[in-house]
Amino acid sequence: MTYPVLVAAAGGASRCMGDKMTRDYRNRPLLHWLLDTLCAHPDIGEVIVVTGHRRSEVEKLILPFPQARGLYNPHWAQGLSTTLKTGVSALPQDSSFLTALGDTPFFAASTLDMVLPQNATERNQVRQPSYLGQPGHPMYFPGWTRPDWQKLQGDRGARQLFQLWQEKTVNVPVSDPGILRDFDTPQDFESGTPKPLMETLS
Repeated sequence: MTYPVLVAAAGGASRCMGDKMTRDYRNRPLLHWLLDTLCAHPDIGEVIVVTGHRRSEVEKLILPFPQARGLYNPHWAQGLSTTLKTGVSALPQDSSFLTALGDTPFFAASTLDMVLPQNATERNQVRQPSYLGQPGHPMYFPGWTRPDWQKLQGDRGARQLFQLWQEKTVNVPVSDPGILRDFDTPQDFESGTPKPLMETLS
């Protein structure tokens, strides 16, 4: 069984002039690091990259990855919630899926192994990785969560819905600090050491 992934890559990157998705990190566009990991995993199916800011440039970056496609969010300036709702609405009805952040590309393939469900019980859980007790990305969501996603608001992700799902939400401990690392400012690209993720999607 394979699972689709929604990649949030629509934001305007107000603290990183020139955008983040198209900016190079170690001589490669940041988005390529994430797509490499996702598209190489045998349990990942379609990768839907939800675009917004600099749509055409981001969609060009997707072209080398046949498994991925761009999906434009015309309301991207209204915040992350609109990007997630756009992506979820494009999935097949009742489909389970993962979410990932375009600027948090350095989780390990082994983390995907841990987060992806391995049996019927796990397929029914909301599954988020945690490193030293802190939750990060990517996350897995069962199809039964789908009706709730339209309740998202503002520039926040799915964690605003976790209270609705608390009885079926599982923290999956991983030994992967990459789940907490994101790129937010030009200094993160220049230093080679992105800071710990402070504000999360989802």
